[in-house]
Amino acid sequence: MPATLSAELARGLPAAIVVLAFGGVAAGIANRRVKLAQARLKFDLFEKRFSVFLEVRKVLSNVAANGVYRSGGELSPFNALVPQAAFLFEPEVEAYLKRAVHQWVALWAIQMRMQGNGAVVPPTDVVEAAELIRWFNMEAGEGAMRVFRSYLNLQSVK
Repeated sequence: MPATLSAELARGLPAAIVVLAFGGVAAGIANRRVKLAQARLKFDLFEKRFSVFLEVRKVLSNVAANGVYRSGGELSPFNALVPQAAFLFEPEVEAYLKRAVHQWVALWAIQMRMQGNGAVVPPTDVVEAAELIRWFNMEAGEGAMRVFRSYLNLQSVK
């Protein structure tokens, strides 16, 4: 009886090895698919974040060069970006965009006062407008990049 059992086991051994090999290949393919899906999610998140960053830089540059403007019925073009930032970034980016909204509104108010007074403004408004334009100019340069840099690194996207 023991000889028959070992003979039966020896006959089934090649089939078991083939099944284990196919199982290993299937597990490897599944593992690769999981890693590919994770990489795709990271890339999609990067694309969404990068589009927000590009829009922020565009608005900052436009304000630095041309002053403020009304856009799409909203007072500040940054307003549309704040909700996206709340979902795509940590709170620091949302806070940065809220500060940009505040700066934009302050500059808009000065420009509206200038327009209403025939371009005559008090010296304090001139100084404040110059500081605001300087802020937008600095942010369009390196300021925004400093805030967004860690979120635009594909190696560290979470």
